[in-house]
Amino acid sequence: MSAEILTTKDIVVNVAVQFINLWIFLFIFYKLFAKNIVKWLEERNHLLDKIKNVQEEYDWLLKKANDEADSIITDATHHKNKILDEAKLSAENFKKTIISDAERKADDLLNKAKKDWENIQKDLVENWENWVKSTAKVIVKKLLWTDSNLQDQYLENLLKEVKQSK
Repeated sequence: MSAEILTTKDIVVNVAVQFINLWIFLFIFYKLFAKNIVKWLEERNHLLDKIKNVQEEYDWLLKKANDEADSIITDATHHKNKILDEAKLSAENFKKTIISDAERKADDLLNKAKKDWENIQKDLVENWENWVKSTAKVIVKKLLWTDSNLQDQYLENLLKEVKQSK
């Protein structure tokens, strides 16, 4: 290989040719591809803007849905609490009704038992008196076989004495 010595003029011409080649390449590139590249870049920027808007809209819709869900949950909780309060009140009223009915029935049973006891006591007293009378009549008949007036007088005196001894 031989070494050539380049002159300043050769270097300047070489740089000028390179510069002209570059400008020709850029001109051809611009004419063939620049419009499409600019168009693609604009579409890309437009799509990026849409994506930003979609993300913002998604965030807004998500926040709105969360707020709505919270509102629904709050309303449902209030409704649940209202139903529970109504159920408690209803149960309390039902309990009072049951207790009232039970007290009334207990009072009725006590009154009936008291009346039955009074009737039994009355029957016992009457039966006892009748038994005493019949027993006394049998004894008096045997003793006073013939005189019935004397028998009745005797029984009346006997009953008075028994009643006074109670």
